[in-house]
Amino acid sequence: MEGAVKVISGRLNPLKLFLVPRELTAMLIAFSKEEGIIGVMKGMKAFTHSALMSRLSTDLGYKLDLPVKSRMISTLCEFLFECGYLSRAGVGSYSYSGGQSSCALTEAELTLGSDEKPVLERHFNGQMLFFTTCLSEAGRFLRGKDSPFTFTKRWESLWDGFLGNYEFQTLRTILLRLMDLKNCRDYKVLDLCYGLGHGVAGILEHAPEVSVTALDFSGAYKKAVVDRARKAAPSSSLELLDGTWKGFGDPLPLPDSSVDAVHFTCADPYIPEALREGVYRDIYRVLKKGGTLGVLAWSYPDKMMTVVTNRWVRRQILAHDFIESVCAGWHGFYGIGETAEMFERIGFAHKQGLVPLDSNLASALWVMVKE
Repeated sequence: MEGAVKVISGRLNPLKLFLVPRELTAMLIAFSKEEGIIGVMKGMKAFTHSALMSRLSTDLGYKLDLPVKSRMISTLCEFLFECGYLSRAGVGSYSYSGGQSSCALTEAELTLGSDEKPVLERHFNGQMLFFTTCLSEAGRFLRGKDSPFTFTKRWESLWDGFLGNYEFQTLRTILLRLMDLKNCRDYKVLDLCYGLGHGVAGILEHAPEVSVTALDFSGAYKKAVVDRARKAAPSSSLELLDGTWKGFGDPLPLPDSSVDAVHFTCADPYIPEALREGVYRDIYRVLKKGGTLGVLAWSYPDKMMTVVTNRWVRRQILAHDFIESVCAGWHGFYGIGETAEMFERIGFAHKQGLVPLDSNLASALWVMVKE
């Protein structure tokens, strides 16, 4: 146990430098200025979300007819509030404060030092490439262009660098330790939405003897998954259920109470809100009694700052939510309160944590048990 904590603590050290949040914050502030969004806000002084949407449509040519685009604007307002550019002017309204509030950022806080840039490039290059590429399309997306990024072979390299990034790998390592998988052949694990296979590889590196079933609505990255599984555990038991599941809203092609654990990472924000509880109820169905569900997905920052308390983490989550909105199928991060209430309604209970967690990280990791 002590050794595991030391390993995890060591992996967390690069994250504690907040290099990605600082870069993302600088990028999104620059985008907001260059697009003219901050200029529109400054001219309005005080505004509601609907009033801002109207002005952005008129002044900048935005076509905010889709829910995801409306949400992008509300998320951007929250982000700029966290950066000190906006103040709350009442329920559901803001006023422009021009970076004069108590949480306003200085240039020095946003600028990486010469010793920090190599760390960013070494650990977070794939993550930053993804965010930079997506943000480059955000203006056109807001003006009516279709989502340019899909889960197809064309974007395999971009998704691979992002889904395999250091932050996600670290959080997966923590999640798997919290899930406490049993390392034996008759222990069955479902990796739901396997993507490029980083989760499958993580499971097999952590518990090479388990039997893994991997499921995704797209089989575009099947080869990558098989290759990663073989590298992680050459004699592993892996079954890919391609072509048997149409995606969220379609029942999982598994019998009731048939798996011991479900590993579900980075896909929760792609579940439509109306389908979300049904998706988790179906996960509950396929789990055995006492089975474990492990979810990795950031939670939308709580307004009272009782859970996600670190300003840099809050800015990163909001910037991430805004930027990945240009990807087809994105619905955004869900609030920690609504997620907790949903799991309680379904019948899940929290699993006792096996390693100490910072509260900000705890908002990204859910380890639940079917009672």
